[in-house]
Amino acid sequence: MPNPAETLLRIESLSVRLDPADGPPRHILEDVGLTLGEGESLGIVGESGSGKSLLARVVMGIPARNARTAVDGSIAFAGTELTALGAKERRTAASRAMGMIFQDPSSTLNPVVRVAPQITEGAPAAVRRSRRARRALALELLEAVGIPAPERVAASFPSQLSGGQRQRVGIAAALATRPRLLLADEPTTALDATVQLRVLDLLDTVRREQGTAMVHITHDLAALSGRTDRIAVMYAGRIVETGPSRAVLTRPRHPYTRALIDSTPRLSAPRRPPLPQIPGGLPELVHPRKGCAFAPRCAAARPTCFDDRPPEEAGPDARHTAACWFPVQQAPDRSEVPA
Repeated sequence: MPNPAETLLRIESLSVRLDPADGPPRHILEDVGLTLGEGESLGIVGESGSGKSLLARVVMGIPARNARTAVDGSIAFAGTELTALGAKERRTAASRAMGMIFQDPSSTLNPVVRVAPQITEGAPAAVRRSRRARRALALELLEAVGIPAPERVAASFPSQLSGGQRQRVGIAAALATRPRLLLADEPTTALDATVQLRVLDLLDTVRREQGTAMVHITHDLAALSGRTDRIAVMYAGRIVETGPSRAVLTRPRHPYTRALIDSTPRLSAPRRPPLPQIPGGLPELVHPRKGCAFAPRCAAARPTCFDDRPPEEAGPDARHTAACWFPVQQAPDRSEVPA
């Protein structure tokens, strides 16, 4: 069994700037630090535009489209410093030990190649050598992710499938690599509620049975409930809170985390009044952020919050940290997490 105490992925002081050809530089990630143990599941949550997807792509070594990517900091995977590798070495290292489920499967599926060979392209060599084994694996994974008539879909081209079917094909392809680390970027996009639960259950099963570490990226707190060991909350390219999942969901320390939770529907609510909304929007990422990036939207902000960047500090539980000058105090432990 994998030991979560053994660090598989360590990210330190990671900052990423995108330099598009037709616009000003964009400072997307700022001083990000995260760790992930062998077989551990980490949820990364935040609004769209917080930098979650870019973080996953940088870990995988996938270049941004139409922009030069400037990376500063450290990404160590299984003891290897990935930022020190050349582009080809980086792709090889990622393909052998990592898998990624993309938010938009159309961006990764080849439109002129049938589904089955795309699923098994990254499978272990022993499987790829046998045509029968490749077909069996493709059908097994298609069925596992809820594809009806897997034989027909395996022989189809991506353009012949619905958006939801293409999403499930992308998930199957990521699982075929039997990765040590699986990065799931909004893995249930375009799926109906029943299939969403089935896919999330499948990912949980893979993690338990294969000992796969997983990073689950989402804007939906309810999707992380009961499925992750730890949660990291990201806002405007920074990690603002990290801790054990239940602690983050029931005793949030950062005002942004609390606001996300308060705006999430609860099944136990006897009446459903309008949910509170977080005022304002994410800041422009053209310039490095000063102070706390959430301060303009925070009801508890004080002058210090606008001027000085808060350090990430632990509360009573050393595992639960927040980057806030005035963290939420004595937040009640809610008996029900968002669902």
